[in-house]
Amino acid sequence: MIASARSFTPDRRLKSPARKTLSPRSSGYSHPSSDLVGNVVAHPTANRTTVAENRQQPRPLTPFPERHSLPFWLRCLVALKHSSSMVTFCLVVAVLMVYSSMVGIQQEWSSAYQKRQSLQRQLHELSMARAQIDNHLGVEAKRSNLQPPSPSNTIFLEPSPIEPKAVPTSSKSSRTFNPAPPNTPLGY
Repeated sequence: MIASARSFTPDRRLKSPARKTLSPRSSGYSHPSSDLVGNVVAHPTANRTTVAENRQQPRPLTPFPERHSLPFWLRCLVALKHSSSMVTFCLVVAVLMVYSSMVGIQQEWSSAYQKRQSLQRQLHELSMARAQIDNHLGVEAKRSNLQPPSPSNTIFLEPSPIEPKAVPTSSKSSRTFNPAPPNTPLGY
């Protein structure tokens, strides 16, 4: 039988000599971390020191340095670093905005320039076609002996007389709804 930790102290034998103890050899049990005290197998935690014994004198605490304990020139450098970081961030944002707007403007300008070029090409083609038509009409006029218009060969037509609009003389009571015959179209 293995003795309990309450029945012995680490450096002494059992308090009551009447108890029979087993040695590790006789019981067939051996534990690598167990200590033998005489014929008694000691508990593995028997030689450990307690928490109260491990307490040492507390080390004196050193307080963190206060912000005001930094020299003035060092505080100025830290403030300069923070302000320059903010200025750099703002400049990077501004540069990115300007760059994106420039890219957008350049794309718009490129598309507008291409449209302008195509319109100029179409204008040139239309003016060439008009010149060809004018030339063709001039050649045809010479071949058919057409004369340019003049007041002597112009025919003047008199305007037709304006007829007064007829005012309906019917009264409101005589108006009746006459439906259209079924085979007449309604779209005129």
